[in-house]
Amino acid sequence: MFCLLLPTVFAFGLHFKESQSEKSLAWREGLLLYRSTCLIIIEIIMVGINMYGWSSSGVNHVLIFEIYPRNHLTYQQLLEKGICFLVLWFLSLIGFIVSSYLDFYPFIQPLIFAALMILFLINPTPIFYRQERFWFLQKLAKVIAAPFYQVGFADFWLGEQLASLELFFFDLEFFFCFYTSDHSWWSSNLTVSSSSRGIFCTGWTRILLQTFLLILSFWFHFAQNLRRYRDTNRVTLHLANAGKSATGFFVAITNSLRRATAETYSKRPTANPFLYLWIIASIVGTTYKLLWDLKMD
Repeated sequence: MFCLLLPTVFAFGLHFKESQSEKSLAWREGLLLYRSTCLIIIEIIMVGINMYGWSSSGVNHVLIFEIYPRNHLTYQQLLEKGICFLVLWFLSLIGFIVSSYLDFYPFIQPLIFAALMILFLINPTPIFYRQERFWFLQKLAKVIAAPFYQVGFADFWLGEQLASLELFFFDLEFFFCFYTSDHSWWSSNLTVSSSSRGIFCTGWTRILLQTFLLILSFWFHFAQNLRRYRDTNRVTLHLANAGKSATGFFVAITNSLRRATAETYSKRPTANPFLYLWIIASIVGTTYKLLWDLKMD
């Protein structure tokens, strides 16, 4: 199926370069809106592959993650759901391309797909593995409230996964601002989105929102380590691990300052001091994470 859908997307993209009204298709906006959901789907598939590795190696992940033995997803079931979502993602992207060509509400396609994924997760009816979905939502709630609750292995593992999805958190800003501030996306003949933005999604406020969301991806794991240090008093393990997450704060902040002052140094980008601070923070953060993963993980 994947081998069929991927060439289909490329074929549609090459053929429908312009809409019927001879307007260029908004590829950049469309891909940015679809990227966040694609990252989540890839994460689901990769977790399924990990579960296969655990099962084939004799690792009892059901016991380790404290999952109820009678109600848990096998790696086959998780991979099945991930691949189903991937197929729907491709179909939605094809729908976006065709809708753009027909000048018929193209940007409603990624919004519907994102709403479908959320609805699948929070659906309260006893279908589609409700107990397993609610177990995940419970763990996610504990990650969000990390400083106030004792951190278990599954909570800590999920916090690690969120920390690795910083690009997803970055894309949330574009998704939010596009659908809340750029009201022209609803126009039936829209193929290239307008540049109009609301007050909350322009200038410094937009950069602050991006920075907050990026920091949020690291904050969950950082707060979990502080809580585990409080409960165990193990400085070397948990505070050092918290330092790994804290390096992400500095990378996000220095990068935001670099982007916020880019216009001031537009003629001489290399004269921007925040550029070098961002590079240094990135090198330090990457080195810290690499050494930690090699030594501890």
